[in-house]
Amino acid sequence: MPIIKRYLSTENLPRFKTDFKNLIKIVNNSNGELDLAIRDNYLNIYYKGCSLSKISLKTPNKYKVNIHRKFFEGTNAPVPHPRYCGVGYVQYS
Repeated sequence: MPIIKRYLSTENLPRFKTDFKNLIKIVNNSNGELDLAIRDNYLNIYYKGCSLSKISLKTPNKYKVNIHRKFFEGTNAPVPHPRYCGVGYVQYS
């Protein structure tokens, strides 16, 4: 059985703690509506149990963010011209 990896690398953990301090605060104050899950060297953000986005830590100061298109529906937010990267997800780098 494969080992499930639920951690950030030793290089990415300090980066995450610094660069995503505000995101951690938002998740902590969301009254359970948002959840942040650490996966195999990337993060998933869930909204009410549904996968909102995936954040991959790339080279220093670079991130790849995949956001599910469903979370743009019913908003005034313009949907950028994304690259398709999986069922229902769009990618912003």
